[in-house]
Amino acid sequence: MKRRTRYAIAAMLALLLCSGLALLLRATRAERAMLACEHVEVEFRDSLKFVNSAEVRNWLDRDYGICTGRRLDSLDLGRIEQLLLSRGPIVGCEAWTDGKGVLHVEISQRMPVLRFSYGEGQGYYIDAEGWIIPLHSSYTADVRVIEGSIPVRPAAGFSGLPESEADRKWLQGMLKLQREIDGSRTWSPLVRRTIIRSDGDIALTLGSGDELYIIGGPERLEEKLSGIEEYLRNIVPLKGEGYYRTVNLKYKNQIICRQKDT
Repeated sequence: MKRRTRYAIAAMLALLLCSGLALLLRATRAERAMLACEHVEVEFRDSLKFVNSAEVRNWLDRDYGICTGRRLDSLDLGRIEQLLLSRGPIVGCEAWTDGKGVLHVEISQRMPVLRFSYGEGQGYYIDAEGWIIPLHSSYTADVRVIEGSIPVRPAAGFSGLPESEADRKWLQGMLKLQREIDGSRTWSPLVRRTIIRSDGDIALTLGSGDELYIIGGPERLEEKLSGIEEYLRNIVPLKGEGYYRTVNLKYKNQIICRQKDT
């Protein structure tokens, strides 16, 4: 057989194969398009529990409509994603269908880095951007807690960034404090409580000792934490642990010790 003839036959076979695959793919797509949604599978990319599968399905049923029983090709996946992304605790969402009649919804939740606590069971979380996340009745995230006279107090169930610039600025200051403490091998395990006093000053207590370390605002944090180290290194050995009730470091280059909380 001549070489030219062999090439022609090979080209024809390749063309037939491609045509067959195209027809098969088209038939598969057509068959898949006729499939009805039999189940909504909700998956999570993280271990957080601010949202559960039942809540996601309920949101879909209420805001988008019941998906089961509808043809897969009629589902608006982009709209489903946008509807779920409008829910505060959800920061990422991807929706797709498979050939078995399943609508997959993959969720990423906002990662809390701080919790604020005030009143009887009142409070909220924020993520690293200052986005407020409501408390959850059956889940508590293991993050640092700031308690006391919290000035930013959103309505119950609120999710989002605070409307007030002053509130957003205050939360950013608390995030700065959190990064300074939790990013340190020294201070992260040592700081026991973070308290907002009635005058707005930030105060810290450490794992050992009863002293209240008043640092004022979230500026000059490195200097103020160094002042605590100086107090522990030079004053505690002389006076003993707990001799002073408050150690005020909010003024530049000063450590003011008092035996009463004034």
